[in-house]
Amino acid sequence: MRTLVTGSTGFIGSQLCTYLKKDHQVYVEKRVSNSGELTNNSNQSTDHLQSILDQSNIEVVVHLAAKTPLKNSSNADETEEFFRSNLVATQNLANRCEASGVKRFVFMSSVKVLGEGKDTAYSNDDEPKPSDDYAKSKWQAEQFLLEMGTRSNMEIVIIRAPLVYGPSVKGNFLKLIQLVEKGIPFPFGLIQNRRSMVYVGNLVNAIERCMTHPNAAGKTYLVSDDNDVSTPEIIRCIASALNQSSRLIPIPVALLKLIGIVLGKKEAMRRLLGSLAIDIQAIKNDLNWNPPFNLDEGITLTIEWYRSKK
Repeated sequence: MRTLVTGSTGFIGSQLCTYLKKDHQVYVEKRVSNSGELTNNSNQSTDHLQSILDQSNIEVVVHLAAKTPLKNSSNADETEEFFRSNLVATQNLANRCEASGVKRFVFMSSVKVLGEGKDTAYSNDDEPKPSDDYAKSKWQAEQFLLEMGTRSNMEIVIIRAPLVYGPSVKGNFLKLIQLVEKGIPFPFGLIQNRRSMVYVGNLVNAIERCMTHPNAAGKTYLVSDDNDVSTPEIIRCIASALNQSSRLIPIPVALLKLIGIVLGKKEAMRRLLGSLAIDIQAIKNDLNWNPPFNLDEGITLTIEWYRSKK
């Protein structure tokens, strides 16, 4: 299958391209700057993309390129950039794909479009309640694509992913690994939340299923490892793979919330202590999909990569 992948040099995109090349003919759009594919206003990037669509008879496009939240960023231009990158760029790409005869468009969205802080698992039956500009831009892009799918021959598939981890992971998950390795104590021993995550190997496997399965057309799917865990369990799993002690201190949750208020980190503490679990029964039923890696395997492979890079 002739497949175009955007965001091909990113964490998910690079591993997806490697995975797909075993069975598919993969094309990638040219990255021109660190601001991300399709979001910079480069004629070179646009011309390269259009050339692929015009000359390669692309059947499926997997759109991963996006503007994601940056820690401690409060730039006044960031809101505009979210909508320019995640909504407008998606609209422009989808229109080009439709005009070029692309058969299926797979869009990587986020579980955050459903909201945050629900005690029970989210499902696609829940009404979307995006709480920040990133989630709102993804939700608006979803709406545009689904509407396009009702009036065109291009099939739309949307994937909503939670936190993604695995080899080459960055951000908070990598920092967590580093802290566990250093033996830093964590005051989270009494937290009993539930968090969904997805190992990158499971995610790319699910993306391929969404590319190829006839039942996926017009659908939106939540994807995870199908094994929700608490914050302490995540730390214990990482510590075990590192042959380290987890060093979890049993601090009352109410005290942690108070500390968050005192430090002006109320929302950050709420997210840390809260649950964000999802129900993936829809993709399991519709596409006969089950994650090929369990949590222990995913963490072990992540730690093997981490150690190999030191």
